[in-house]
Amino acid sequence: RILDAGEMLEKRLPERLAGALLSGGKGFSAKRLIKFRRRWQIFYGIWSARQRAVTTELELEYSSGKLLETTVGISSKYVASIDEEHSRILAELDKVHGWLVERSLKKQMDPFPLPEARLTASEERAASWNREVAAAARAQLPRRVELVETGRIFPDRRLSRKLLEPENCITESFGEIGRETALVGFREAEEGHRAIIHEIERAREVVAYSLEGDVGEEEFDAQVAEEGIQNAVSLMDYQKQSVTDIHPVVERRLAEALAASFYRFHLAVDESRLGLYGYLVRQKGGRMFRAAVRSLYEQVKTGFRLARDKGIALRDRALIATGWAPPPTRAVEPVVRREYLGELLRLKVVPRELPALYKRLFRLTPVEDPRFLVGRDAEIGAMAQARRQWEEGRPVSILVAGARGSGKTSLLNCAHMAIFNDLPVTNGQFSGRITTPTELYDFLASLFQTGADALHSFLESEKRVVILEEVERTFIRKIGGFRALRTLLDLIAATSKNTLWVLSINQAALNFIENILAFEENFSHRINAMAMAPDDLTEALMIRHNLSGLRLQLMSPEPENSRADAVRRFLGLGKDPERSYFESLYRQSEGIFRSAFELWLQSVDRIEGGVLYMLNPAEPEYGKMLSQLSLDDAFKLQAVLQHGSLTVEETAQIFDEPVESSTRCVDKLIARDVLEKDPNFPGFRVRPSAGRFVRNALYRRNML
Repeated sequence: RILDAGEMLEKRLPERLAGALLSGGKGFSAKRLIKFRRRWQIFYGIWSARQRAVTTELELEYSSGKLLETTVGISSKYVASIDEEHSRILAELDKVHGWLVERSLKKQMDPFPLPEARLTASEERAASWNREVAAAARAQLPRRVELVETGRIFPDRRLSRKLLEPENCITESFGEIGRETALVGFREAEEGHRAIIHEIERAREVVAYSLEGDVGEEEFDAQVAEEGIQNAVSLMDYQKQSVTDIHPVVERRLAEALAASFYRFHLAVDESRLGLYGYLVRQKGGRMFRAAVRSLYEQVKTGFRLARDKGIALRDRALIATGWAPPPTRAVEPVVRREYLGELLRLKVVPRELPALYKRLFRLTPVEDPRFLVGRDAEIGAMAQARRQWEEGRPVSILVAGARGSGKTSLLNCAHMAIFNDLPVTNGQFSGRITTPTELYDFLASLFQTGADALHSFLESEKRVVILEEVERTFIRKIGGFRALRTLLDLIAATSKNTLWVLSINQAALNFIENILAFEENFSHRINAMAMAPDDLTEALMIRHNLSGLRLQLMSPEPENSRADAVRRFLGLGKDPERSYFESLYRQSEGIFRSAFELWLQSVDRIEGGVLYMLNPAEPEYGKMLSQLSLDDAFKLQAVLQHGSLTVEETAQIFDEPVESSTRCVDKLIARDVLEKDPNFPGFRVRPSAGRFVRNALYRRNML
């Protein structure tokens, strides 16, 4: 029936419509007609605004497409400039490599090639790229457009209008997202180029250092020069093989920068056109919310599971502690062996043959070359200030304190060359044990080449600097063993206006005699040679290593299984192997140069193909070995630290015991890698690598 009625209406409608038009009809009332026309005008305005918005969107898409073409051209220009810079650096690398090869064959006597390549900073390149693409955006995009919601067919009376500023929007995208992404690519290119230039400069330093030579060591110097040239050649060979093409890296980063910038721009356009709710729906906000809730649920479930396991373990321990449950059966170790310090530190104690160049660089001797003196600016400045006050007529004396091997002699050598070079300087070192005033006067008289009775008049005759080292050898810890040191302090107080005294002493000895003689009060300046930062110690090691021309390969640390380490790895807070190695080295050496150098050399695993492989210095567990240290051993170690080194006879005098008893104790400590024979003085000293262990042992017993 409906279809039939519709068919009849379709047949009759034209006739009725024609009749109504010819008859004029009754029409709408005036009030209804005004209302109808007003509503029609509103709808027409909305539809017109939508039509203009659609046209604006199409024009905006077309303009953004043209802008994308322009920015791609600009980015290609920057990629080409980086390629050109890369080619220049590779040409310089080939030139240096050729010079080294000819020099190794004794065919090249010209000086090392001068640096030619010039680098452009990544920040400067990124800022220039951003300025150019922003200028292109201002030229091709409109400054302001109006967008409306176009989703509904029949709109309501309200029209959702939103003004969009495409020029500012794309410029902000380029400045925030695009520039940062492009800067990453430019930095990667700059780091690659700087690495090549750095290796070239390192090869230059290796060649210069290896050709310096020491007077009187012609055969050794020739071997060092040959090794330095070969290491430099190996360094350049490796650099040529490891050079990577920078072009795809920069091109990919710039493409990501453009994509991210235009993506953000189109998101802003969609948000303006769809509205915030439609925009979130399109971006699948609900799905993201559900994923976040699911992840939170899994984390909560995991947390409850861990809490349950911890609670069960705590309950079992409580039952065992109260006797309500039997303790678990523990397996007995089949073999119990005494631990040795070298095994705890995982060091190779067997002698190894290192290259002559590496031996020269890491000689365990005081520094005389100022370029190897690192992190001592404050100390050198204090000595310069002390000299100015002394020249003004004030009584000035300087005390340099620090552990053995902390760089006291190196500091004094460089101060001699930099501050006291225009003054008469007398250097002396107490080699044997001096305990009486007569022995002290005889030592100083032989040092100044004058009579003991004329010593005072000699020191007051003219301005001079006197540097005395190893002051801890001027006393022995027994009754009447401090007379020589008291005499030395009286002599300093009487002559400090004309003689600038500079004394160096072991830190442990200073802590001991300070409570007996108020030692520090006799000096106007006290310099702490132990004030060494971790970065300074790392720099001191790497300066020497870089001059060898060998590449450095650090062994990866053992995997960490604790939950705290897992959390650090999850949060990205894990440390790289190089930083972990140097932090461990600083802790084990306690910032002492000699200990760090010996630990470094003992950590060398092998040298193959121009690469130095280093063992990872794992954190030692001292607990068991500390428990095996007796009180008598601790007293012996404390005395050795306070005196620098002690012979067996001196140890017997201090503790008023038979020499055989002291010999047994010293031999036991030597067997455990704690003590060793002092290479420069009579007696035995604490092994540099055992310094941290000894100090921990004495701190535990309140003896240090």
